[in-house]
Amino acid sequence: MSKEEKDQQSTGMTRRGFLGRVSLGLAAAAALTLPVRNLLSSDSSSNDPADGLPEDSIYRPRDDSRGDGSLNA
Repeated sequence: MSKEEKDQQSTGMTRRGFLGRVSLGLAAAAALTLPVRNLLSSDSSSNDPADGLPEDSIYRPRDDSRGDGSLNA
C-alpha cells in the first residue's frame, strides 16, 4: 500500500466512498423533489389538454352539439 492510499484511508475519504455518497445524495434529492414538484404543478395545471390551443386549431376537439354526450354517430 502506498503512502497516499494510507493517508486517504486514515482521513476516511476515498474516491469510491465519495462517489458512493454523492450518488446517494443525488438519489435522495431526486426522491424529495419529485413529490414537491407534483404538488406544485397539480395546483396550476388544467384537466383539458386543449386549453393552450387556439380556437381554430385542427387539434382542438369539436364541441358536441348533439347534447346527449354520446360519441357514436
